[in-house]
Amino acid sequence: MPHAFASRVHGILEELRRVLDRVDVNALERLVEELTRADAIFLYGQGRTGFMTRAFATRLMHLGMKAHFVGDTTTPPITPKDLCIVNSGTGKTRFVYHVAAVAKEAGAKLVTITAHPEARIARMADLVVTIPAPTKGEVSGPDGSIQPPGSLFEQAALLLMDAVVMALMDRLNLTAEMLAKRHANIE
Repeated sequence: MPHAFASRVHGILEELRRVLDRVDVNALERLVEELTRADAIFLYGQGRTGFMTRAFATRLMHLGMKAHFVGDTTTPPITPKDLCIVNSGTGKTRFVYHVAAVAKEAGAKLVTITAHPEARIARMADLVVTIPAPTKGEVSGPDGSIQPPGSLFEQAALLLMDAVVMALMDRLNLTAEMLAKRHANIE
């Protein structure tokens, strides 16, 4: 790999290490607990953060869980037995806030993944997983990033959600081979 690219990759990895080392492991353990208790899991996020959240929904389905990305036409109604996970770096994205409010009104448990635990979405959540990384529009300051706005938060969220999947695999005694059997074969 040419030096300039290697330097960039190492810089990204160092930023991720710095951010992920500051995430509350207890919040992640509680998230694993909530995921194992829920009848169904409803997930939502907007933009690039939404893409990361869709990837998490897919992995939960591979684990054999009933996982739905809100807004898909096959999404059933949410109930008090369900869990809603919303992902918003800023914690104030309007559509994400609306989904969170509807989930709470329906009596579901609400988890938010955010960089801003003081934000309005986090204030209504039953559990907040805080990723201390800059989000869109936050390009300066001591916690700034060498990457384009929002990238560090989005990458850290994806890595954390994959770590949660791995913890669930351990908890549910599932192997990679078992997950592979649930992978789409009509593509």
